[in-house]
Amino acid sequence: VLHILLHQFSKDTRVPLHLHQLGPIMSHQLRVGVMKRMCSFGISQRRKKSIASGDTRELRNAKRVCEPIKLVGHTNNVESVVFHPFSSNELCSVGIDQKILFWDLRTGKLANKILDVHDDDINSVDWSSFDTNYLCTGSSDQTVALIDVRKGTFVTKLVGGKGSVTTVQFCPFQSNVLGAANEALAIWNYDEETTEAQPLFIHYGHRCPIIDFDWVADCPWTLATASDDSVNPQMGGGSLHIFRPLDLITLPEKEATKKLEDNISL
Repeated sequence: VLHILLHQFSKDTRVPLHLHQLGPIMSHQLRVGVMKRMCSFGISQRRKKSIASGDTRELRNAKRVCEPIKLVGHTNNVESVVFHPFSSNELCSVGIDQKILFWDLRTGKLANKILDVHDDDINSVDWSSFDTNYLCTGSSDQTVALIDVRKGTFVTKLVGGKGSVTTVQFCPFQSNVLGAANEALAIWNYDEETTEAQPLFIHYGHRCPIIDFDWVADCPWTLATASDDSVNPQMGGGSLHIFRPLDLITLPEKEATKKLEDNISL
């Protein structure tokens, strides 16, 4: 059932989207010439219910009652957006112009920016829900940056796998863990002292670069990855992997050692 229809995009616009978990707010991007605008839509529960119940007048009026907040500041394509985990008024965006921009939706203006973190397009951004002082970004320069928002700079760079980093995500159930995807999915256990960290785990198996992945929040350490193998017609289409790393990898060192010793003794 179509709940609401938003008419703010051109026909061929690529629209990254992030839905805030604490309220009915969505964030989209809109292409206007060579500039990039982001549009943040507020959608009330009342409108959702009336539209779902078949009130087509409400659907026709949805564009007017949900006037977007247009945020202008990027000078090239916006590639990814993310809300502050605990505030639907704070938004971060990244793009081809290599800028990391922070927005205040109450004023509709730029609140802060971080530059010179990556040497190529920034393709993905995520905001830690365990410590909201930290962001992670993934770039076509093949690195993942852990960023301290307070300092306005990255605290460490992580490298795993080959190719442009297409998407990054903090782990939703354990602090100091994040994942990043390119030709493979790499999982790190990091801290501020991490400078030459090796990935905790790397998942290979896709025939083309991974375009997206996600953690299964209610089943810890279960992940899903997807690749668009259709870029090569001989591959037969995209693929989806759902998997879990070996428990010995994800357990604390003492627990993993004890479990291994118990199994050996058997």
